[in-house]
Order: sequence, then structure tokens, then C-alpha cells
Amino acid sequence: MTRVAESDGVDERVRGIVEKFPQIDPVVEAITHRVGNIERLLDKAAAANLARAELTNEEFRVLLALHGGTRSHGALSKELMVSTGAMTNRLDKLERP
Repeated sequence: MTRVAESDGVDERVRGIVEKFPQIDPVVEAITHRVGNIERLLDKAAAANLARAELTNEEFRVLLALHGGTRSHGALSKELMVSTGAMTNRLDKLERP
């Protein structure tokens, strides 16, 4: 039995891009688009998974950082590359019952 693959639309988009920018490698461009699509699907699945624990991805990252040991507010901000204000908001949310 022969199976026909469904089009994900990437090949058509890549053809249009390469027509405008012929110096772009179509194989690399197609891979980049498909990896981006996979990343969006994984992000969506991860968010749904964390929602079951009533956590956001950002809050979960804080918990993972703290799992490795005690950190100061400033150290957490630097490690997770967020402002001290954003870290305060995340910690406040995690402290609520």
C-alpha cells in the first residue's frame, strides 16, 4: 500500500522565500520552519501539562532553580535572566495558597 504524506505547507512557503532570496538554502529554511512548528507544539503541550499543577512555565523554572538549593532573590533573577520585579511577581504567585 502506498502512503501519501500530507503537506504541512512548509515546502510552499520555502519556495516563496527562495524566489525572493535565492541565496537562502531551501533545505536549511525548511528545517528551520519545521523545528519552529515543533517548538510551538511542544510549548503548547508543556503549558497544558503545567496547568494541571496550576503553574506557568515561568513559575516552574523558579521551582526547578530552587530545587537545586537556596537562592537569593537577586541570584534567581540573574540565573533565570529576568528583572527583579518580574522575579518578585513570580515568587509572590508561588507563595499564595
